[in-house]
Amino acid sequence: MRPAIWLALTSCMPLLQAQEAAPTLRSAWVMAVSEQGSIPQDLKAEEWKVQVAGRDMPVKQVEGPAVTGGFAQNWALVFEPIMDPTYRFSAFQAAAQFLVNLPEGDRVLIVARTREGLVPLTPGLTLDRAAWVKGLEKLPAALSNEFNGTPGVMAPSLAELKEPEAPSVPLAKDALFAQLKGFIGGLAKALKDSPYHQVEPRGVKPIERLGFDSPSGVRARLNLIASEMKSLERVLNALGSLQGPNHCVVFSRNDADSFNHPSVRGAMNKTFTRTRGDEGGPAESAELANREIKIMQESLRMVCAASGVTLHSVAGNGIAFKGNLGNVAESSGGFAFTFDAQLPIRFGQGLQLFGSRYRLTWEEPAASATGLQDLSIKSTRAGVKLMAPAQR
Repeated sequence: MRPAIWLALTSCMPLLQAQEAAPTLRSAWVMAVSEQGSIPQDLKAEEWKVQVAGRDMPVKQVEGPAVTGGFAQNWALVFEPIMDPTYRFSAFQAAAQFLVNLPEGDRVLIVARTREGLVPLTPGLTLDRAAWVKGLEKLPAALSNEFNGTPGVMAPSLAELKEPEAPSVPLAKDALFAQLKGFIGGLAKALKDSPYHQVEPRGVKPIERLGFDSPSGVRARLNLIASEMKSLERVLNALGSLQGPNHCVVFSRNDADSFNHPSVRGAMNKTFTRTRGDEGGPAESAELANREIKIMQESLRMVCAASGVTLHSVAGNGIAFKGNLGNVAESSGGFAFTFDAQLPIRFGQGLQLFGSRYRLTWEEPAASATGLQDLSIKSTRAGVKLMAPAQR
């Protein structure tokens, strides 16, 4: 190489390195709640502490509820298989009561896992309140109570969500209330008449129902669930491609949740009777299930972080049992609801709070701006509790 050319190139290298080292701006949605249950409206930049991979990051901008409360939000309500009419009733009622209180401008997509796979029950993400009601009305007959049909199949439109257009004749709020009230009033009969009205057997342990005596059978169930989780990831990625804030609420009570039951984890440390020539037993199945489910959950956690979608889960029935996606939802900054008598009220009231979140923007050096990183967001103001993503 000629000396003149070499000198020209080397003289440009500091400039190129400076450009490569330019800092990156990142942002996250955070819910702040006081000890009294109210939302503080005036948290300032100096009252926030953001760490990425344990390193402090400078907060550059704080947009409070006064600003973000006017943003239209996208809500994907995804109904995975739900066993037992009692739980189906609770889930459908919670969704109806939530839709009643959605503010003007919020958009909704209703999705159900049917025999044909994961399909939309509304015409995509929509502002049309009448379409919301029609989508709910399809649920009792459409939503499966188990993963039947071909694993992992989903409607192509769910992977290519688009910004919705306003309906030509919008449904008035009082008309929406009346129609949803009618839906709830006829829900018991609709569930009884549906092909999925079978009552879940009581007193059957998860390791018995899932066939933990046969690790190969357990492996087959886990492979099916893995396919379904990949479909859910594609929905999250499609939702995350839209202008947010974006939320995905997953209602679920099926094998995926049962594999996360505390008794399954406990089975790894128990001694079971073995017979000569068997392929393993409940302990081996439990170890397999625990490992594979964690891999699926971590994959979904990464998708939530990359897409910026806040995940919410409705599953399980207590603090110790949040179903398959409860922990993933909380790590995304979302709620992990469980099935109980107060679900419809808690669900509607809890999610309404997400219209009053903070959006924090901070600066990261280029060296830390790539890949999935642990994220810690805290407030220095006393008595303030946060719901924030744990990765970015």
